[in-house]
Amino acid sequence: MRNVHFALRLGYDGSSFCGWQLQPPHPSVAGALASAAEVLFKAPPKVTGASRTDSGVHAREQFVKISGETRLDAGRLMAALNSRLPSSVRVYSCREVSEIWRPKSGVFGKRYVYRVWTGSGVPPHLEARCWPRSASQALDALAMQRAAQHLVGEHDFQSFRSAHCQAAHARRLIWHIGARQVDDHPELPPHPSAGSLVEIDIRGNAFCQHQVRIMAGTLVDVGRGQKSVEELASILKARDRRLAGMTAPAKGLTLWRMYQTGDEVEALLPSGHTWPGAPWEKSP
Repeated sequence: MRNVHFALRLGYDGSSFCGWQLQPPHPSVAGALASAAEVLFKAPPKVTGASRTDSGVHAREQFVKISGETRLDAGRLMAALNSRLPSSVRVYSCREVSEIWRPKSGVFGKRYVYRVWTGSGVPPHLEARCWPRSASQALDALAMQRAAQHLVGEHDFQSFRSAHCQAAHARRLIWHIGARQVDDHPELPPHPSAGSLVEIDIRGNAFCQHQVRIMAGTLVDVGRGQKSVEELASILKARDRRLAGMTAPAKGLTLWRMYQTGDEVEALLPSGHTWPGAPWEKSP
């Protein structure tokens, strides 16, 4: 038996969890992982995640470090964890790392995807991962796309963060926002009269509490014609949460990707972009 550290990549359906972080007695993703791992280690292992997700939010990719004394190697640990975890949580990869490795090591940004369905025929496999709305609330995805461009760049996103956010400031860099009607998802119904799926794709270096959900709720207001395309710029400038839209439901949000150094092209990060703390910045 040896003291060892493993880097995991997880995916999970957040519907039944209070979020990533341990919040006893409520069920959390970290708690489910710790519970599954407990008998595989001499003592309860230490579990650390790279990103907190809110109650009900999903993750396609989450980085995790798990440390403790065990006889298992990476391959056997991954198999053992997946056999013990609930079906809503899965380990996709597992490798041994050094003690100094951290889940945020080399991570320069995240991609979130928010999905909205309008229509009565929401596909069963999408219902748990989108915000369903009635057919009368159809969205103009082109207007949403144009409005979203006002939010691209390094800004103070005070208007788009929760009043309970504990971050020291709301200055963040958003380098890509896209909004489009999705016509190529494999689980779309066979006839368009069932409804339509709109996907909001947001990529940035960091996010405040509820920031993506508030941005999504505001863009939905634009899509419905309740706010103008140009209004997004004034809402951002005002730094007033009351002017932005509602906080969109958690179930529509997925932490899609965590970008590490070397993923700049895939992340659509503009060439030469940098910021304090970017992993490629050299220490003085």
